Amino acid sequence: MYAWYGTNEYNFEKLPNPPAFEPTYCSKCKERIILPDGGYSDLCGVYRCDNCPITENEREEIIREYKNKHGDK
Repeated sequence: MYAWYGTNEYNFEKLPNPPAFEPTYCSKCKERIILPDGGYSDLCGVYRCDNCPITENEREEIIREYKNKHGDK
């Protein structure tokens, strides 16, 4: 989002060399998500577009995997 805010037409001074970044994709349908536009959800670093909501079972699995990877924080 830093690159978008530094390069959009509403900024007073555009960044001459915006930083490179990896685009964000929906973890289910692989559609590209434009973070500044909204229309997505994020749970433990797992992004979903509005067309692919996270179900309760998926939510529990995402949290379980996150805890296994990062500890119970």
